[in-house]
Amino acid sequence: MGRVLMVRARCNDESIVFASDVQGPADPQAVEQLRAWAGARLLVLSGPPTYFAGFKVPEEAVQRGLEGLMELIRAHAAETIVVDHHLLRDLAYRERLAPHLQAAEEEGVRLLTAAEFMGVEVNQLEARRKELWGKEGKAEGGEAEEDYGE
Repeated sequence: MGRVLMVRARCNDESIVFASDVQGPADPQAVEQLRAWAGARLLVLSGPPTYFAGFKVPEEAVQRGLEGLMELIRAHAAETIVVDHHLLRDLAYRERLAPHLQAAEEEGVRLLTAAEFMGVEVNQLEARRKELWGKEGKAEGGEAEEDYGE
């Protein structure tokens, strides 16, 4: 896999960090940098790609992503951590995230999905692709979509 760019916007003593597609974060350098930016008001992450575990992404990499997320929670990397994108493609994301939600509560960190952050219902359209489009994973009159190992 390649590298992605993480961005921190800072004004006076306030900051927000956008680190989408860091997959957890799984990369130790990403975790280190996010820890160095600790104390942000908001941190947006893609979360680990648990739906790809053992399929397109080694289980160890997904586990590193889950561990990286836990490390950021414990380090108070942000007041609010929003995880979405990859993580929400797993219908069982809440179960996978249970220890993290517990740790966040203990640490006084808000750990939310993007929908929860915006105050709307979580609707996992991508995770429910086969249900919504039919067994073949095709939109009416459209091409077959990529199978995410569901």
